[in-house]
Amino acid sequence: MTLRRSLSTILLGVLSVRATALGREVSPNVSLGVPVEVTSARQDFRAMLLGLAIVIAAVPSLVRAQAVDIDDAKIREFVTAAMRADAVPGLAVVVVTRDGTVYAEGFGTTGSDGETITPDTPFVLGSMSKSITALAVMQLVEAGRIELGAPVRLYLPDFVMATAAAQDITIRQLLAHTSGIPTKAARADGDESTLADQVAALRNVNLEREPGSAHEYSSPNYQVLGRIVEVVSGDPFGSYVAEYIFAPLGMRHSYVDADAARTAGLAQGHQMMFGVAVARELPAEPGRLPTAALMSSASDLGRFMRAQLRGGELDGARVASESSVAAMHQPLFQIEGFGYAMGWRVSDIGVARAVHHGGIVPNYRGKMVMLPELGIGVAVLTNVSSVIGSPTSHRIADGVAAIASGQDPAPSPRWPLRWILMAAAIGVLLITTLQLRGLVKAARAPRSLGAAAREIGFVVVLLLGLPWFVGFGWTQMWRQAPDMTLWIVVAAVLGLATGLLRLRGNSADLHE
Repeated sequence: MTLRRSLSTILLGVLSVRATALGREVSPNVSLGVPVEVTSARQDFRAMLLGLAIVIAAVPSLVRAQAVDIDDAKIREFVTAAMRADAVPGLAVVVVTRDGTVYAEGFGTTGSDGETITPDTPFVLGSMSKSITALAVMQLVEAGRIELGAPVRLYLPDFVMATAAAQDITIRQLLAHTSGIPTKAARADGDESTLADQVAALRNVNLEREPGSAHEYSSPNYQVLGRIVEVVSGDPFGSYVAEYIFAPLGMRHSYVDADAARTAGLAQGHQMMFGVAVARELPAEPGRLPTAALMSSASDLGRFMRAQLRGGELDGARVASESSVAAMHQPLFQIEGFGYAMGWRVSDIGVARAVHHGGIVPNYRGKMVMLPELGIGVAVLTNVSSVIGSPTSHRIADGVAAIASGQDPAPSPRWPLRWILMAAAIGVLLITTLQLRGLVKAARAPRSLGAAAREIGFVVVLLLGLPWFVGFGWTQMWRQAPDMTLWIVVAAVLGLATGLLRLRGNSADLHE
């Protein structure tokens, strides 16, 4: 309903109430085709109720109409300031309503080729892929081929974990991340691993807790769901998504194959290395499509969100029922600060209820935000990632959603990410300088078994203990944070060299 129509409807309702109070007759052409004859107190009362009902029914539409009257210049200023503060090389943003796109723009470049980002530029979605996977699962639920309360083993008889209780994990628990599968569960080796390989990699993994007892965000939940979609539908997961979600929703800039996405102009991913955004292309991960590796554009995510806001339908194509969409947006488990539904988080942004999900991989970040009561959806995609600092994409998406709903965005962080990363780089330089000074002193110092043991012990703890602490090996650390990984290796080498020099010493004397 447009703003003009909303105002007209409210005016007609007010006229109906006013005419009743004055004891006059309102002609059919100004009473929405319902002639009102004021001949008795009962009819007066009925007419007044009709007018009030018209006013009340029109107010929500008026609110929605006002909410989409967004300030393009304010969004543009907000986005460019955030990009500058956090050194983001490229970004795309879209704002949609149930009826269409109201704002779409690209900022910066795709990478070293200098191509300008547009709303149609594809990016890697990261965990926003989970929202799409949840829709695929619900489609099969509607078709009667999956039951949310059924155990995983009903569909994957070869699903086995080290904990016997894993046989009780249900589809609903996978969707809500309440299965008990730990966040740091083992993954299949190799970038070409399949979803079947990823499920098999869980064989020797113990559950963190009893299924259904708590929420622990764990990407393997959605890899198992993706495998279930494959087995139940008979199609590879990527093929299923392309045919039953991307195609009917007209998502023509969305991809399940990395080579196809690159040919179509996939934005070059970047990683922040010592405060500088450095282009870095990482291998595709077909075995992680359901949880982190689907690719799409801001404009296509706008279409996906419009279908969600419209109860599963877009341009005559229905990809889910209204009840299924409502179920996907209903929290299955409440955590402090938000609820987790099916591939979506639910919390508040300002005064509005938000259904949202972010995505973070080593070289891309993004977020989708929907405000269902206002009929607004926002997607922000960036081609850079960092293990330090809050995600720029998430703050921008929340801020644009606030602007689109007539609110002010949250204040920017006091310290821009670029400054934080530069400070970290300076800290690394200082520590390395101190290590080099220690190395020089060790070459001149007398032999000391105690000092040597401390240096070498530090190296052993660093090289063996750090992978255990973070939950993945050196290959994954290099993938996630090459700058920090490189520095740790340099620190270990310098520490080992210092220890060996203290063992050798410059005399035969022993000192502690």
